[in-house]
Amino acid sequence: MAFPNFFKLAFDSNFMKIEFNKGKCIGSGACVVSSPYYFELDKNEGKAVLHHSKEIDDNVYSAEVAHGKEKEVIEAAEVCPVNAIRVLKDGKDVVKVDVGTGGMKEIKAEYDDLREFKMDSKGYFLIRVNKEKNRVEVGHCKGKNEVDVMVYGDKSIDIYMTIIKLGLVDEMGHAAYLGREIEKACLALKNNLEYVQDDELEI
Repeated sequence: MAFPNFFKLAFDSNFMKIEFNKGKCIGSGACVVSSPYYFELDKNEGKAVLHHSKEIDDNVYSAEVAHGKEKEVIEAAEVCPVNAIRVLKDGKDVVKVDVGTGGMKEIKAEYDDLREFKMDSKGYFLIRVNKEKNRVEVGHCKGKNEVDVMVYGDKSIDIYMTIIKLGLVDEMGHAAYLGREIEKACLALKNNLEYVQDDELEI
């Protein structure tokens, strides 16, 4: 006759685990500083990786919290700027992040491209998907259709952050535009879709 493992049952009643939503991660690295045992920053992907874990959902990873590591995983969850980390005990959240909205203003988003558009003094970009080389190519133009620098890759964050590091963009609106268009181009490359700059993707 098999007897239940009371030690295991007692441990399970205080069971703590950590869940990490990689899809939300923006690669701030705060979790790595708080809990290097569990987190590491993947420089190629620009996102954190949860060690000792298994994937439980699409881009969501879970790991048991080892004895003595409780404090650091709680801190990692508290410092995550996008709430991509959960710490649970007995299935309930240990860390509760309250977002203060008492003095919040609600502002309707409005933008008139024809009236408010401002040309970047550094130039403009031509973006295309090169299916033969399996990459997205972003050409910087100082003069009309004269490409002086071409940045390429297959991950949007790699491309637009390289452009920023090279000092090829000055206007914040232009940087936001680039992020949108490069992400669209990378999605088109990954899913074998047609990409035309400034047009909506047909999915």
